[in-house]
Amino acid sequence: MLKFWSFLFFLCLFGACSKEASVPCRHPITHVLLVSDAVSSRASAYIDSNKIIETEESVYFVYLDSDFNVAIQKFDKKTQLLSEPFLIGNTYDNHGNPTIQIDDNGYIYVMYGGHANEIFLATTIAPYDISNWKKETITIDNMILTYPVFMVISDKLFLLLRTQEGGGKGDVLFFMSKDINSVEWKRKALFCGNHDKWVKNHEILYRMDGYNRFYANMSYSNGRIHISFQNLEYVPQRYSNVDEGD
Repeated sequence: MLKFWSFLFFLCLFGACSKEASVPCRHPITHVLLVSDAVSSRASAYIDSNKIIETEESVYFVYLDSDFNVAIQKFDKKTQLLSEPFLIGNTYDNHGNPTIQIDDNGYIYVMYGGHANEIFLATTIAPYDISNWKKETITIDNMILTYPVFMVISDKLFLLLRTQEGGGKGDVLFFMSKDINSVEWKRKALFCGNHDKWVKNHEILYRMDGYNRFYANMSYSNGRIHISFQNLEYVPQRYSNVDEGD
C-alpha cells in the first residue's frame, strides 16, 4: 500500500496591532502553502540540520521528495510567489537529510546524503540562483558518514558529522573545516561512543550492532564556534541472550 505525504511551508509574518496603539505589539500572521503532495516520509526531518535560510527578499528551503531527490524552492516575499522545485541530487533513502546555508555573498550551499554513505556538497554557481550548481563528494577514509550539520562563516565551511569505521567500533563525532574554495578538509575527532566496550554474557541482553546518535549543533559568536551535542545510545534493535560463539 502506497502512502502519500504532503509538505507544508509555514510562513510567519508580523504586523502591528493597530496604528492607534500607544505601545506597538506584533502578532504573527501565518500563511500556509502546500509545497508538494509527493514527498518522503522524512521530507524535513532531523532538527539539528537547518532546512531554511532567509535573505532580505526571499526565503529558501530544502526537503526530500518521494523519490528521495533533494529539492529546493524559493519564496519571494514581495510577490508572495513560490518557485517550482529544483532537484539538486538524489539520496539513497529517506535519511538523505538535506541541510542549507548561505554565505555573505549570496552563494547557497546544500549538504545531503549520508546514512552510511558519502556526503554531497552542492554550491550555487551564481549568488541566489538555485537553477545551477556545482558539487563535490565528502569522504573520510573508509568510514561511513551520516547526519551532516554545517555552517558557513566568512570564507570557511564548518561541519559536524557522525562517522563509523564498522567492525563493532564506536561511532565518532567529527568536527571538520575547510576554505570555501578548497577541496581539502581538516578534521578532529570530538567524541567516540563506547558501544564497542559492551560485553557479551548469558544473563544480560546486549546490543549486537551498537549505535550512537549525537544530535550535534554549532553556534558562532565573538570569533568562536560553540558546539553542543548529546551522546544518545539507542535502545537495541536486535537482542540476544545467547553467546553465539559457544
